Amino acid sequence: MGWRLREGESEIATGRVAPDYGPNSEYFTIRLHHSGQLCEFGRRVYVGGKIDHFDYCHVDEMSLIELTEMAKTLQIDTEHVTFFYSRNGINDCNSIAMMSTDLHTLELVNYVDGDRIVGIFIDHGHGHGTPSEGDSSRRLPDIEEGLEYMGDDIEGDMNEGEERQRVEKSEAQSEGQRDGEAEKKNGLVDSELGIGDNESDFGIEVNWGGVGGKGKSSQSMKSNKGKGKEVDKHGGFAVFNSNLDNGDPQFEVGLCFPDTQSFRDAVRQHSIINARDVVFTKNDKNKVQVKCKHDTCKWYIFASKIHGEDTMQVKTLHNEHQCTRVERVSAANSKWLANKYKDKLRTDPKWPVDSMMSVMQKECKLLFSKFQMYRAKEKVAKMSAGSEEQQWFVMEVCGRDYKI
Repeated sequence: MGWRLREGESEIATGRVAPDYGPNSEYFTIRLHHSGQLCEFGRRVYVGGKIDHFDYCHVDEMSLIELTEMAKTLQIDTEHVTFFYSRNGINDCNSIAMMSTDLHTLELVNYVDGDRIVGIFIDHGHGHGTPSEGDSSRRLPDIEEGLEYMGDDIEGDMNEGEERQRVEKSEAQSEGQRDGEAEKKNGLVDSELGIGDNESDFGIEVNWGGVGGKGKSSQSMKSNKGKGKEVDKHGGFAVFNSNLDNGDPQFEVGLCFPDTQSFRDAVRQHSIINARDVVFTKNDKNKVQVKCKHDTCKWYIFASKIHGEDTMQVKTLHNEHQCTRVERVSAANSKWLANKYKDKLRTDPKWPVDSMMSVMQKECKLLFSKFQMYRAKEKVAKMSAGSEEQQWFVMEVCGRDYKI
């Protein structure tokens, strides 16, 4: 359980209605309307009641059980409650949909607004003005349409929209437009020969210098740190090379990264490999500050851009965790799983979910949910569909050119 009940508005920065989750986050806030009555007065309204906020809700961890636990936190009798989410604003209950299965909770990510909030209303059972099953004119709609998963792209995504577009515009250019505008709104990108929204996240090779080749050229030299292997240097400082660290990034003060995203990715990899959950306390295109989520742990890293370059350099580091391993980390989400197991899932798209979860938990030494398994399969399926579309397009063009 990662979510927490907001105790007061003093926890939120002035001018905001939710925590600053930063770009590429999978967290959002639930605005929970409860202890009132759903009534019809020409339009559906929620009369009376209270409003509470639950922050740091995670896309892959939402379920009816979690919503019930939230209600219990508020001392609500959950025996007869029903949950509904708004599809037209956090306070509008005139277009709400019932959540009767855990699959319906996955729909929440499609209705997170620009402030990363979604509205949920609690019906407390019979006798509270609730539409009855026999009265079709007052009946609340259940969900019949198919699911469109948007939350993990966003690795993030989830309608991050204008904020991410503003903050990471230059990074998107330097990384082959992998976080384009369409990625934030749809499941698939129409440009780039139909490659799916996550396809461009796989197998990326970043050229040093970033946008327009800015930055000093790096030179390769021997270093004891690499145990005889070549370690790139940039202005006398080591350049991060994941191939030398066996998948476990080794941070040091002065270590350079090609750009902001590569630094973020390394931090997330550290979190996953070491089973320590971390939080990005500052996360923009010029400065990234991360600390361990455990209250008493002093692990901390801060990196910022070298002036005039896209290069990110570690400036401050406290590299020892005082906490113990945890079973779940935020970085090990369905996007990461899709990346790690894409070859297996492409070879065996019918890989049973229970078997997937068993293998992944054993190999990663972490716990996952079935929802993450479904999302990972969905993402790989979309990527595979995009790859096939690209191949057919290239074959058609090449064939036409050959005839000419």
